[in-house]
This record gives sequence, C-alpha cells and structure tokens, in this order.
Amino acid sequence: MQQAAKRTVPPGHEVELGDSPHGNMVRLENVLEGLERKVENYENKLAEYNKNMEDAKAEFVKPFKFADELQEKLKRQFELNALLDLDKKEEIIEDDTMEKNSENDKEQEVEDEECEALAV
Repeated sequence: MQQAAKRTVPPGHEVELGDSPHGNMVRLENVLEGLERKVENYENKLAEYNKNMEDAKAEFVKPFKFADELQEKLKRQFELNALLDLDKKEEIIEDDTMEKNSENDKEQEVEDEECEALAV
C-alpha cells in the first residue's frame, strides 16, 4: 500500500491524496467546496465591515447632542477649580503670615534679651 501524498491545490491549501482515484476526487471536491464557503464568509464579513464603516462615518459627522451641557459642565468645573485654587492661596498666605509672626516673635525675644543684658 502506498503512503498518502500531500498535494497543494489552490495556493496555500493542501489535501492528502490516497490510492483510490474516487477518494481523491472526493477529497479535492471537499477542499474546493471549503474554499467556496471561505470566500462567501469573507465576502459577508467584508460587507459587514463596510456597513460598519459607513455607520461610523455617519455617526462621526453628527453633532454631539450633549455639547451644550458639556460646555456648561466644563465652565462649572473651571469655576470650581478656580475656587479651590483660591483656598490654597489663602492657606499659603495664612501660613506665610503665621511664619512671619513667628519670626517677628523670635526677633522680639532676642531684642528683649539683649535689652535685659544691657540693663544688667
């Protein structure tokens, strides 16, 4: 008995051939039918992708229906961010004031000590 040989049918497709001419014909027919199904599937997918592309293009050109609301929300967010930044600036100013007061207090203590030392 002869071993089955692989033969390349349309480019990239292989079929194992046997000893029986009838069996080989059936195998070749199955491969060709499989190709027809693959071509049909690819054509269907291509049509679906083209439809999806057209739908996406149609959606892309439509105006954003929440554009006005988005602008209002962005404006409000900007206002809130500005208020939050003001709070931070006030805290920084308060911290600076407290530090200056603390420095002034220390300077005053040093001056008082120097005055006391001179008085003695």
